[in-house]
Amino acid sequence: MKRGQGTEPSQALSIALKMLRARDRFEAEIRAKCGEKECDEAAVEKAVAFLRSKGMLHDFRLAAHLAERWTEEKCWGPLRVRAELERRDAPAEAIEDALASLPDETETARRFAARAKSQKPETLARRLSAAGFSEECVLSVAGTSPDRLTNQEEGHPSSK
Repeated sequence: MKRGQGTEPSQALSIALKMLRARDRFEAEIRAKCGEKECDEAAVEKAVAFLRSKGMLHDFRLAAHLAERWTEEKCWGPLRVRAELERRDAPAEAIEDALASLPDETETARRFAARAKSQKPETLARRLSAAGFSEECVLSVAGTSPDRLTNQEEGHPSSK
């Protein structure tokens, strides 16, 4: 069956509900999976509208929840949170709203540093950078920046 030709609306809804049983999803994730299964676009629209009307699909709420959870539980910085929300196909407006509601980046980075096994500035700077904190924040918390470390290591055999 070709996409857009006679898919039952219940098929798109069934696919969406199955996905939502595992975890909350963004609307784009639902649409993509229904597209893979060659669901009729009108059927997908009906399923998405139904799920929204029942409060089961809310991109802004989900983005805010995930951003808060990742920041609190994993001590991720805003760059990492943004990348993960983009990977999950969150709408740009939902990402911006979620990031705006997060606590101060430096506060989160300090919590990250307190949990870190190594307090060596070089190691801490790399880990903070990998966790998605800005260079300014890394410099403030670790006392050195990842770029400075990279420049110092160029040509060093173990950095290749």
